[in-house]
Amino acid sequence: MKEMKKLKSLILLLTTLFILQGCYNKGQDSISTDDITGTLAKGTVLEAIVTAYEEDGTVIGIDSTIEDSTYSIPSNGYTGKVKVVSYISKYKDEKSGLETTVAKLQLNAISTITSTDAIVNVTAVTQVAAELLGIDEDISLLDLSEDTIVNMNKGVALALTSGEYDPTKESITILSNGDNNLTDTSANRYGLALSAISADSNITSASDDMANRDKVNAALDKIVALFREDNITELSSVMTIGLTESNTSLTDTNRSIVPLSASTITDLNHTGSLDDITGATASLALPIDEKITATGISGSPYAYIENGLISIDGGTNYSAGSIKLPDGNVTIKLKYTPSDQPGTTTLTKLSIKDKFLDFNVTTADSNKSTIMSYADTNGTNPSILIATDYTSAGIILPADVDILTDLNNF
Repeated sequence: MKEMKKLKSLILLLTTLFILQGCYNKGQDSISTDDITGTLAKGTVLEAIVTAYEEDGTVIGIDSTIEDSTYSIPSNGYTGKVKVVSYISKYKDEKSGLETTVAKLQLNAISTITSTDAIVNVTAVTQVAAELLGIDEDISLLDLSEDTIVNMNKGVALALTSGEYDPTKESITILSNGDNNLTDTSANRYGLALSAISADSNITSASDDMANRDKVNAALDKIVALFREDNITELSSVMTIGLTESNTSLTDTNRSIVPLSASTITDLNHTGSLDDITGATASLALPIDEKITATGISGSPYAYIENGLISIDGGTNYSAGSIKLPDGNVTIKLKYTPSDQPGTTTLTKLSIKDKFLDFNVTTADSNKSTIMSYADTNGTNPSILIATDYTSAGIILPADVDILTDLNNF
């Protein structure tokens, strides 16, 4: 449980932004929703094997025909949380332009797919998010909520690109040294971040596959460590230097990464008591009465909500996942979203930087039934009816009814 709390707290560290100015766009406008598909970006990937897994670890399918940074795996009708694992053996390095061999470089993405959105990109950015979610500790997707997954992916993209998007879903610009005159788009910013991370790997040989893999892993491990340490200053330095080295022909305007001021919050409080909720209707989002106030906000941090919805400053539109906060003091309204499983308890949690509020929500048990049995009081005649309530969670409490006494008092 401590590890899960630590995992969720990492999302709070991802609100310092970098403006990366954005080369050709690798679009994903046409897609068969029968396939899990996406961009596999480590430069342009020339050889790789990609495997998709259901949330319980069951293999959905494999694509071993990667030639141009795209993959496609039949979904077989699966929807929900998904892990996509790639093993890259050859790619074109953004900085050197070399067609580089590498010994089974593993990049991962943790995301969700639906019947209408089965895109899952796999990149260095999604790998950072996957590591922060605990993929190296073999965490089960069953232990991660969809909100936690989306918030982490968006948080990493926000910190590295100042882009407000899910990197497992967003179109990607794959850069090569010499690209110039970029327009400011999320796809270009995404590509610039990947290029900067690639440059930090400092690949100098096209054929030393073991060394190349170790260099890439070391660069990614350094970035993950900086996130965990909340070392924004050093993270900014790594990305700035990397971008400068990776694309020497960029103009100063295109190359610059301008760190925004660090975001802060003074306090997060509420009126009344933020009590746990029982007997909630399955999957029905309802507002809580308590007024929540965030004070002393600067630098436009994000508020993250898990198992719920959020609205700010009297707005009637509620957002899932996260919402960007204006500077100053902000009034927040929440709706909780119960589980669709009877008798299940979930945690609704609001997080802003290092401040949070949370409460439990238990879905009403729809499977309640009563079992009757008889007992003797005088050794000969049964006079006590014992009523025992059963639910999906088990026995609630035996309730004794004295039949003779009740009849005499009728």
